[in-house]
Amino acid sequence: MNNFPLLVNVLIGKGYEATHVTTLSTDRRVSDSLIVQQSSGGEFVIVTKDVDFLNSYLVKGLPKKIIYVATGNIKNRELLSLFRQHILEITYQLDVYNVVEINKFGVHILY
Repeated sequence: MNNFPLLVNVLIGKGYEATHVTTLSTDRRVSDSLIVQQSSGGEFVIVTKDVDFLNSYLVKGLPKKIIYVATGNIKNRELLSLFRQHILEITYQLDVYNVVEINKFGVHILY
């Protein structure tokens, strides 16, 4: 996802540890299973638009924490603005719940 590297910078700027999946492997495409494997060893949260991660959570309970981005196609600055605006609510909800959704209208608990 082209705008997620920019999101890493926003999260780091807000004091969170963040990395983009491209740092996990030297392969051009990083597999979902590698992402889940790498995230399951710690307190990592996967930020994704990919519904496959939600399906994996429902079937296997992994990944443990997900921010599901359901904004549709929006401009980078709009997505970054949504995260800046809702970052405290997102982190609060992830302390209690495992899967939250962010969309154009705010943050919602999924699971």
